[in-house]
Amino acid sequence: MELPNDIASCHRIILELVSFVEGIKPQLQGYAQKVEQLESRIKELESQIQQNSRNSNYPSSMDKYKPKPAFPRIKGGKVGGKKGHDGSTLKMVSAPDVVKTHMPEVCGRCGQVHGAESLIIRARRQVFDIPPPRIEVTEHQVLDWVCSGCQALNQGQFPQDVCSNTQYGLRLVAMSALFNNGYNIPRNKVQAIFKDLYGVTLNEQTLQAQNEFAYGCLADDEAHIKTKLLQCEVVHYDETGFYVGKDRFWEHVASNEHYTALFVHPQRGAAAHQTDISILPSFQNWAVHDCWSTYFNFTGCQHAVCGAHLLREFTALIESGSKWAQNFHAFLLDLYERSDKGKAAIPTKERSRILRKYQDLLQQADKKSRRRHKNHAANQRKQKAETCLTA
Repeated sequence: MELPNDIASCHRIILELVSFVEGIKPQLQGYAQKVEQLESRIKELESQIQQNSRNSNYPSSMDKYKPKPAFPRIKGGKVGGKKGHDGSTLKMVSAPDVVKTHMPEVCGRCGQVHGAESLIIRARRQVFDIPPPRIEVTEHQVLDWVCSGCQALNQGQFPQDVCSNTQYGLRLVAMSALFNNGYNIPRNKVQAIFKDLYGVTLNEQTLQAQNEFAYGCLADDEAHIKTKLLQCEVVHYDETGFYVGKDRFWEHVASNEHYTALFVHPQRGAAAHQTDISILPSFQNWAVHDCWSTYFNFTGCQHAVCGAHLLREFTALIESGSKWAQNFHAFLLDLYERSDKGKAAIPTKERSRILRKYQDLLQQADKKSRRRHKNHAANQRKQKAETCLTA
């Protein structure tokens, strides 16, 4: 493009460019607003992708990769068993079940056969092994007899738990239920174990019936555990997801240092706890849990958020650049150390200072949250106004 040499022509071109820029300014502002919206959406999506059980209330079963622990591991620790850990080294027993002797039958020098010469134990070695397993079949017979005095017929009766011509015994049923539930072995592998070890074929219906029988036997124990938990001052609540085929289920837990109650439900939220299998609706003391909103809907109890889960929530905020979350994270870890890793109470003389710092951190968080919500509301009003003007 060849530019004019006179001032008047240049001045005219400048005015035309200014007019053009003024004309496209609303369009440029719209593009800038769109870019800002897209950047905000990208940050939101990145935050969702980065969430795991380390920095949110997501259960560990949803983690794609193994996250770091909420509490930092102690560096420089010794490898191997820690102090107080029971060792598992084999030790010789004084009365073995089977003793096998090994001796030369003839003299290694002259070839004389061993006779009355005394034997001396030079050394002992013991092998610990499982005896060959086999199914033991017990036959129950009922016997009748006629009284020689009155000629009355007296008939024997089968035990109450022997109710069919052939059945599996309680030890086998208990082992089957333990393998499947206690050790989390799939049913097809439980079938393989009994087939390989004992030559017994357990079909799917048999395994299901054995599980139901075991569950029925534990009904009183389950009721006792729930009663004890309802009476406890502090109970921890949590949930984790798993799949049965393509269907997702949730295992819910209520526990303390002595008792644990579990139940399975298709839902993770309030629907699961609104059934009679959950103790949460009837619980009236301190419920400790993560930041999952469902728990706060139950107002009959007092709520405390688990410290480890709080650290995870703060970790997510720290990763997005939050300074107050970093301070709060350090504050909680300091309390954890001061309380002997949660095993002891904070000394009384330190509590007032700690509470003041706690209140200061809450005020920082509240101020930051109010500012963020204010900016968010202002942006929404601005977007709405510009949309109306464009229309």
